[in-house]
Amino acid sequence: MTWVLLLVVTMVTSSVLWLVWMLVPTGHDADRRSSAPARTPAVLPQQGSGTNRVALLDGPMNGRAKGEEGGALDPFDALLLQTRLSAVVSNVRELEDDPTAYARTTRLLACQLAYDALLAEACGLAGIEVDRRRPMDESERFREESELVSRGWTW
Repeated sequence: MTWVLLLVVTMVTSSVLWLVWMLVPTGHDADRRSSAPARTPAVLPQQGSGTNRVALLDGPMNGRAKGEEGGALDPFDALLLQTRLSAVVSNVRELEDDPTAYARTTRLLACQLAYDALLAEACGLAGIEVDRRRPMDESERFREESELVSRGWTW
């Protein structure tokens, strides 16, 4: 009887773990869900007080932000970008509210870099002039956010 119970517990545990493992998305699943081109990771800035805008704007996802004409603007691109901005902002708020978070400073820096990159891409979509040669500072970030809000963007 002990062997049967051990066998049943092992099979149930294995089945549950397999189901949980199937819920974890893989790179193949992401490719099936969207036909968007692969995105290059942002390069961390060198020592300095601001974000390296040139490094953040390199890559296929920021074609419009660099001024390249890629055809008509898809309204779902703007919606997707606003959703991504909202996710990054909520992640920053969670990290700021939790002083015991593991690697909090590093994660906040990564979130800020992601937010700056998304903000630059949003400015490119909205037709706002972005000075990519200057490091990103609080006043430039505020100017870009104000311009986006004045054009009806929310996040």
